[in-house]
Amino acid sequence: MEEKDTVQNILDSAQALVQRRGYNAFSYKDVSLEVGVRGASIHYHFPTKADLGVALVRRYRNYVEVQLKRIREQGGDAPEQLRQFVKLYQSVVTEDGRLCLNCMLAADFPTLPESVAAEVRYSLECNAVWLERVFAQGSAEGTLQFRRSASEEAHAFLAGIEGGMLLARAYGTPRAFETLALGAVMALEV
Repeated sequence: MEEKDTVQNILDSAQALVQRRGYNAFSYKDVSLEVGVRGASIHYHFPTKADLGVALVRRYRNYVEVQLKRIREQGGDAPEQLRQFVKLYQSVVTEDGRLCLNCMLAADFPTLPESVAAEVRYSLECNAVWLERVFAQGSAEGTLQFRRSASEEAHAFLAGIEGGMLLARAYGTPRAFETLALGAVMALEV
């Protein structure tokens, strides 16, 4: 296996484990068994679990940023962009119990290493800033109505999306997320 493939496989495995179990409930041994490499190989690429956590969040944030840019470039009114945002997040709510990486790490926040916590904060804030632009657009075009500032509404919407994932997991069905999240969009539409 090439070194680049090894790193990718380590990140893929670790991400799936964090998305199902959380940061504190996976180990290098879990990744080693899943990927089929020795623990020393993982430590070679990611000397500490915090290094691996930071790499996971950065990779995830980069992926989400590319998707959000694509949504903006496709155009559409603000409600349509919010529906596309919901679809993006819906794609990570799966039958095997996986949730958004940021959501799972936020649940573990008090026990995360500071370097990982800082990356999670930044990642969530990037999403909130993108949403704030959509809410400002919706207010300007008259397609969204809300009483708070666009920034406050963006943070509230993001909290609802992240919380909706947790509720869907508790209900035992990813479909519950779609119902909750699209309902939040409909409540804002004019």
